[in-house]
Amino acid sequence: MSDKRIHRKCAAKACCNNDCNKNITFFRFPQDKDRAILWAKAVDRYDLIVNAEKLYNSHRLCIDHFEEKYFLNDLRNRLMPNAVPSISLTKSSTAHIEEIEENEIGINKYLYTSNADYIKMV
Repeated sequence: MSDKRIHRKCAAKACCNNDCNKNITFFRFPQDKDRAILWAKAVDRYDLIVNAEKLYNSHRLCIDHFEEKYFLNDLRNRLMPNAVPSISLTKSSTAHIEEIEENEIGINKYLYTSNADYIKMV
């Protein structure tokens, strides 16, 4: 039987991380379309916005793009619901971080009202 494993590659622009060259953690794009759009903008992948509702199943970002404050545990394999990628980004996407952080305030309100597990953690 041949190995037909699908290899993961980070969706961030200019990031070469994949699961072939090192043991690295990948995170799915959020299922929520608005949050998926924020992630796509943060990593300068405006081409992904058109299919934002499908990104959860098709695209991932590697651990290198998330600040320490967004991890739920010491293993760094679980992200907080309000996590937004902000590390190792291209210059053009860095300009959007302020806009994303402003939008995050509205998203946090949504998370507080719609995610009981997150409310318990806060």
